This record gives sequence, C-alpha cells and structure tokens, in this order.
Amino acid sequence: MLVTVARFRDPWEAEMFRGRLEAEDIPAFIIHPYHVGMNWSWSRALQGVKVQVLSDDVADAAVVAERCRSGAYSAELLELFGWLGEPQCPHCGSIDCTRRGTAADAVTGLVVAFFFSIVIPPSRWRRTCRSCGTRWVD
Repeated sequence: MLVTVARFRDPWEAEMFRGRLEAEDIPAFIIHPYHVGMNWSWSRALQGVKVQVLSDDVADAAVVAERCRSGAYSAELLELFGWLGEPQCPHCGSIDCTRRGTAADAVTGLVVAFFFSIVIPPSRWRRTCRSCGTRWVD
C-alpha cells in the first residue's frame, strides 16, 4: 500500500525529494507530476504533486523529510564543499532564510495575470533570516 509522505506545489520539488528518498534506499513514487506540469493551476485542486512510499517505509521517509526541512543535508554539503551559493544573511551570514515576493511584484503579477492570463514569478525576493530576524531584498 502506498502512503503520501509529502506534497509539493511544483513537480521538480517532488522529483528532488524523490531522489533524496531513493538515495536513502527508500523507493518512492510521484503522483500527478504531469497534470500539474501541464496546467499549474490544477496543483491546488489535486492537492499538489504527491510523493508516496510503501507503508513499511513511512517512518524512514518522515525522518528524511524532516532532515530536508531542517537543512541537515545542506549542512553536510556545506561541510564537504563549502559555500554553495545559497543566499546568506548580510548581518549574521546564516543560510537559514525564508523568502517571499515583494508587494510590488505581487501587484504587477496580478495585473498581468488578469489582463493577459500569464503568470509571472516575482523578479525580486524579500528575505528574512530565521537566526537573527534581519530582512533584506535581493
């Protein structure tokens, strides 16, 4: 029996997570990647692109998912190879940051989507450091 262990908005995020699971010898399957890839607005209706594993592997997959969310794998790569190009906090140098589009980009995106039916991603990101709380715009 297959059990959903993660849901993603974009198919490529699901593919990366599936690859991480398979690197840990956990067979994983992706559900709805082509539906969402061809018509992104269906992502919410289908509850995203799902990554499923066998019911026996759910606990191991949950550990891998938590390590991905916490940044443990990034920390291992950072230790092995040094800085990998992730955005760093200008104040404390941490790579543990959140990002969201700016308000101006959101308004522009809504106007373009309304009049031309084209979805455009934000051109600039507003980032917030989870370690020290510093905010900046890329």
